[in-house]
Amino acid sequence: AIVQGGVWQNNYLNLLNESSTSSVYVSAASNAFGVSATPGSTFTGIVQITEDDSTYIIGNVSYFYPSEKSASLGTLFHDVQSTGLSIGGDVTEGIGLSVDVSAGRGWISRHVPVHDVHDVSWEDGYVNLSPNQTNYVVWDFGTESLNNQLSVPGHEQIILATVITSGSGIRFLHKTRTIVHDLPHILSDYFANTRNIALVSGITASIGSTQTQFSISPGSYYRVLDQIVFDGYVDVNFSYFYGTDGANQIINQNQVDIANYDNSGVLTPMSDGYYRSDTVYLTSDGRVSVIYGIAQYLTKTEAENSTKLFFSIVFNSYCMFYCQINCRRWVWYCFCCRRSSYSKCG
Repeated sequence: AIVQGGVWQNNYLNLLNESSTSSVYVSAASNAFGVSATPGSTFTGIVQITEDDSTYIIGNVSYFYPSEKSASLGTLFHDVQSTGLSIGGDVTEGIGLSVDVSAGRGWISRHVPVHDVHDVSWEDGYVNLSPNQTNYVVWDFGTESLNNQLSVPGHEQIILATVITSGSGIRFLHKTRTIVHDLPHILSDYFANTRNIALVSGITASIGSTQTQFSISPGSYYRVLDQIVFDGYVDVNFSYFYGTDGANQIINQNQVDIANYDNSGVLTPMSDGYYRSDTVYLTSDGRVSVIYGIAQYLTKTEAENSTKLFFSIVFNSYCMFYCQINCRRWVWYCFCCRRSSYSKCG
């Protein structure tokens, strides 16, 4: 050991310096990421700990370039890496109010109260959900477990999915990611605030097997930086929504209702010869949803020019406004021209 002016030099582990006046001891504490020393002692350099198949380096480490410039590796890792998913972590519907989560790995980049970065992993598991809520499925750094929370995740949670529930099951399951703080974050903010949804190809509507059915061709669209592939359907099976914030849902429909409209939360027969305009959305979990028109119109032009509907509780930014279906009592036709290559739900 070399001690100069009471300061340890070079790289030592479990180092004991005995003299006639005192003993100074430096070693790894029970926490492999910490080092303990007797009060008043200091050390410079780094401490290297080997545990299983990993080697841990504790201390301030910089890389020196041939140009004699240096960069702190700790600062570099923190500034470049962000909280988010690396691999795995796929979320699928479970039984009732639950989801299954596959094993995965990710990063935690904490900004407050400390600036550090952690490489984390988890095994296959499941998460129970809260009914009638927007649930965020996360891997939580504090509990080191897969959890569900109702508040928007922060830096210490890796978000894996946003799940919107009914009283007994799942309405929508959206695969999402924790917000990042590097270049992808800047791009994400830009696209989210300017275009959000961008159609790539396909996803066109056509009359189905009957005059009250419709089909959607396969294709894909971007939600900010995530490309979402839509398989397409013949004679689409969809859910109807009506009432305040989509409080009422009618599942497993494959025929357009050509008789009723949403009259303040009550399905009411349309007057003979009148029109209504329904709004169709595609969501990132591959589902199709139709919102009942909330008014009836005397002319087709009025129906075509009506405002598209949106329920923020039911849908989120991962849905794509697809088209409007305009119905005349006992007749329907699909009016797709109002769909834009760029759109923003809500």
